[in-house]
Amino acid sequence: MDLGFFRNVEKGLGGVKEFLKELSNYLEDDISIIEKIKKENKVNLASSIEMKKTRNELLVEYSKNQEELYYVLSKSDKTNRYSILKISPKGEIEKMQVNGENLSENIRVDSIIKLNNEKFIVNQKLTQNFKEKFTKEANKILNKQNKMLDNIRREGAFYYVIDGNPNRIFLTMFNSNKVFEEVNFPDELRNKISEGVILKYERGTYHIDEKKTEENFEGKLSID
Repeated sequence: MDLGFFRNVEKGLGGVKEFLKELSNYLEDDISIIEKIKKENKVNLASSIEMKKTRNELLVEYSKNQEELYYVLSKSDKTNRYSILKISPKGEIEKMQVNGENLSENIRVDSIIKLNNEKFIVNQKLTQNFKEKFTKEANKILNKQNKMLDNIRREGAFYYVIDGNPNRIFLTMFNSNKVFEEVNFPDELRNKISEGVILKYERGTYHIDEKKTEENFEGKLSID
C-alpha cells in the first residue's frame, strides 16, 4: 500500500486547518471591540450603552487635533459596505455608508481612517492608540457591572421580575426600589421567566420560587 498518499493527504489537511485558523482570526479581527467583549462576556444593556458613549467621547477627543476623523463602526459582508462615523473637530458625529471599494484592503472594524486622494486609508498609530485605550475603558465598564451585580446578589434574597424575556431580564429585590438587569441566568431558566415571577437567589444561582410566584399572581404578595 502506498503510504505516501496518506501522508500527502495528512499534510494537505494540515494546510487546510492552518488556513481555517487564519481565516477565523481574520474574521475575528473584523468585529468591534464592543462586540467582541459582548461575545466573550455577559453584558447588560446599561453597560453596552456606556461603552458606546465612552467610545464616542474618546473619538471626539481624538478629533480635536484632526481636520476630520473617520471611524469604522461596522461592515456588511453581504453588500461590502461599511458604516463609518465622521467626527468633526467640533465633536459633531455623523454616520455614513461607504462602499468597500473606496477603502484600502487593510481597513478593519474599529480602524481610525483618513481620506487620501478620494480613498480611505488607515491611520495606524491613532488606531492602535485608540484600540488600546478603549479596550481598557470598556473592560473597566464590564468590571463595574460585574461588581455591582455581585453586590446585589444576596444569599436567600427574593427578586421580582419587572420585565422578562429571553434576551433582557430586569429585576428588583424585595424591599428595594432599585431595578437592574441581571445577566447570570442559564438558558433553561431564561425561557421560563416572565413578568411577575418571583426568584430566589441560593448557592450562587437563581431559581423560581413557585409558592411566592403563585401568591403574587393571586394578588396576595407584597414586595415592599
